[in-house]
Amino acid sequence: MQRGIRVCGLSAVVALTFVAGCSSLVRQDPNETAQEMEPMLEAAGFQRLPADNPDKLAHLRTIPPLQLMKHQRKNGSIVYWYADPYYCQCMFVGDWTAYESVKRNLAQQDAVRAEQYQAMMDDDVEPDTQFDPMMDPFGPFAF
Repeated sequence: MQRGIRVCGLSAVVALTFVAGCSSLVRQDPNETAQEMEPMLEAAGFQRLPADNPDKLAHLRTIPPLQLMKHQRKNGSIVYWYADPYYCQCMFVGDWTAYESVKRNLAQQDAVRAEQYQAMMDDDVEPDTQFDPMMDPFGPFAF
């Protein structure tokens, strides 16, 4: 019975880690990340601003890349931005509506990936009728 609890607990931790960090686990290459995000940003209403001179390109390389960020302007308005110094060498800027649209799309993608992961895990699970404690991968560290 303890084994069942241990496996369920571990499965829950793995699934939660996967869902919470899906973006970081799936997207390793910055170019792939940008290629996936940029069409979504444009479709949501973000405006592409190219780094079309050396000053803009230098500045683009100093800010956090490939993350949706929030900035409050001096006049109090808020804009959201996404910098890509790798693929398009540009910045995307959008308003709250565009930002919310992207967040919804990302949440939907993460949900689909989590379902695919769970289906894969469900396919791999076989009934464990002859558990050998010596084969426990946690050994003396079992919880």
